[in-house]
Amino acid sequence: MKITLINSGCPALDACLIGYVGGEIEDRGQLVRRVIPARPNCFIQIVLEGRHWLYDLETRSHLEAPRVGLFGPLSHYRYDMEVSGRLRTFSARLQPAAAGGLFGVDPVKLVDGFVPIELPAGLLDELRAARDWSAMAEPVNRWLLSLNAGKSCSDPVAHEATRLRTLRGTVPIQELADAAGLSLRHFQRRFRQLTGLNPKHYARICRIGHAVH
Repeated sequence: MKITLINSGCPALDACLIGYVGGEIEDRGQLVRRVIPARPNCFIQIVLEGRHWLYDLETRSHLEAPRVGLFGPLSHYRYDMEVSGRLRTFSARLQPAAAGGLFGVDPVKLVDGFVPIELPAGLLDELRAARDWSAMAEPVNRWLLSLNAGKSCSDPVAHEATRLRTLRGTVPIQELADAAGLSLRHFQRRFRQLTGLNPKHYARICRIGHAVH
């Protein structure tokens, strides 16, 4: 899969958005299967062209990915992605605690899963007509700014979760709790409420992901 990273260019979204990713798989005339490794954060995926499926290694079932979906953290290697034909996607990588505030979902229930979501009228057509990946950032910026991120993105625990992600899972959890002004137990509970994962598990996935990268 060819990947292109795109900066949002919108500082107002920094608290809830890491950036964008353009993805493309050419038609190889056969089924393409890719491992989906564990990941700590949620993302929004918009399928611009083609279709793909997730093969669930635990249930041995095939799930068709939605045209537009909100995907939760993966706590372990559970899915393979299967693609037949050409596939083009545009994705928004969310900060650790952003999904709940933006979409009103329970991050805990989103772990190892996904839910379909709706785009504003005309946005999908605008993305498909864009001249390149970079031109897709602005219309999606407008959409995300129109959503009420609520308090979760500015929550002190959300801030520390973002710091933990930025530093690749290397910050002691007690240090994060102290910076948020909470007891360790309260911090751990709030962290899971916002991200879906407990902080130690989140940090471990960050470290493994960085090592693999």
